[in-house]
Amino acid sequence: MGNVILENRGLKDLLWNVVSKGFLKATNNGLEAIKSSNTIVIAVPTPAKNGITDLSFLESVLDIIRRGLRRDQLIVVESTIPPGTMEGFVRPLLEESGFRAEEDFFLAHVPERIAPGEGIWEPNTNTFFSDIIEITIYWHLLLFTYYSYFYKLTI
Repeated sequence: MGNVILENRGLKDLLWNVVSKGFLKATNNGLEAIKSSNTIVIAVPTPAKNGITDLSFLESVLDIIRRGLRRDQLIVVESTIPPGTMEGFVRPLLEESGFRAEEDFFLAHVPERIAPGEGIWEPNTNTFFSDIIEITIYWHLLLFTYYSYFYKLTI
């Protein structure tokens, strides 16, 4: 399976469980992963210095997603970002693909809310937010249901 370098109680067992069941695959080809996924969860660092958030990691990932984006995908930004970033930064970059949010693909913001090293044992299920509301609520519910079911099966 490889080595788990993150220190998080139970993570190695959880990863082994989902990989062995075929629920999780790893690749170094981001574009191919985007093209073959229905839901894309972005969790990249967004460090802040002097009150300015560095969105360069997010922008890099969004560029790959934009190139592989297809209809009916759900893009979830889990990184901590300033208010308005979904509408003013994420959405415009992805819409450069020619697809339109809420018509062709869906966006959600699910900010991380865990203590480092405790992500498996301290899940907070009340974290589904979005700057873009309408149809995305449907996708939030589907994703939340999936995560809840998956979480119960694997722990």
